[in-house]
Amino acid sequence: MKQKRLNKLYATGVFFSFIGLVLIIGLFLKKSNIFDKNPQAVPLTIKQDQIPHMRQVISSASGGKFEVNNIGVDLPAGFTNQDVVISYSQVTGNKVLANHQVGAMFDLRAKKLNTSTVPGQVNPENYISEFNKDLTISVSLDEDLLAKVNLNKLSLYYFDTEAQRWEKVDSEFNSDAGQLLASVDHFTLFVLAAGDPNAGVNQPAENFIVDDQDGPPAFVQ
Repeated sequence: MKQKRLNKLYATGVFFSFIGLVLIIGLFLKKSNIFDKNPQAVPLTIKQDQIPHMRQVISSASGGKFEVNNIGVDLPAGFTNQDVVISYSQVTGNKVLANHQVGAMFDLRAKKLNTSTVPGQVNPENYISEFNKDLTISVSLDEDLLAKVNLNKLSLYYFDTEAQRWEKVDSEFNSDAGQLLASVDHFTLFVLAAGDPNAGVNQPAENFIVDDQDGPPAFVQ
């Protein structure tokens, strides 16, 4: 009799242990989005080996390729009338907000070569606001990030400083290269997003001090 009671208690313990294990596995799968066919975009953590700032001289006659981190810019010959210094800066913090953000915001500028500057001041005439030809921006995505975003909603956006909102840039995803390609005719602040970056976002007041014609620094602290 005593042995039967012990066997019954043992069977009951095994049963509830099994149920507990099933619940734990279920919570893990739900949290990891393994079965989520349309997962939310997850902002990519900026890796320590990424370059936050970079400058490169590009010839107006021959054009060229500007590359930094996972960003590439193809500049065709004759894209402008004079040689320029292309600058790239990552934008971090809460100076400008974006929903569904994928990766770091980045600011691109084209400064005329051999122009004088005054420390702490920005002269709009030293920068080119629009180009003679469209440029192609490419954003490379690794396999881990590709598994987390909805590629059907993925697009490049630029920040309209007057309207204080993000505007969509015509973009297409090259699955063979794992790159998003977008054509632009000017430089400003860009972000990659897998959804509307303006959704539910109120931009911080009085943080943006320049427009698309100005060069860095584009923000106040």
